[in-house]
Amino acid sequence: MLLNDFFKILSVEPANNVGKYTVKVELNERHHIFDGHFPGNPIVPGVCQVQMVKEILGYIEKKEFMLSKAENIKHPGIIIPFSEKYIDFILQYIWKNDNEVQVDCIITGNGKTFLKFKGSFVITHG
Repeated sequence: MLLNDFFKILSVEPANNVGKYTVKVELNERHHIFDGHFPGNPIVPGVCQVQMVKEILGYIEKKEFMLSKAENIKHPGIIIPFSEKYIDFILQYIWKNDNEVQVDCIITGNGKTFLKFKGSFVITHG
């Protein structure tokens, strides 16, 4: 888990429609992941960004999820933790059935887009 270690949630703001949220997070720019990715030039790994999407969904829904399908993942920008310490997740999701949720998420900050994600998660606990 990365929540409360690699990043912390500062706020969760629901939008007018059900299943859409803007989540503000703060990155821990001193986290040990950056010792290896990359020494002297840290960036947030793409796999960590997807993990953050999963954990934010779990935080909102009070459930644990597992990625079941990654339909589309694009990284139009890189997150440098010292200059983009605060980032926003614009998360929209729809329940496909009792166990599966489809998620669209964009990570932004400082006027830049860092991730465009579309995929599905299934409940593992909760």
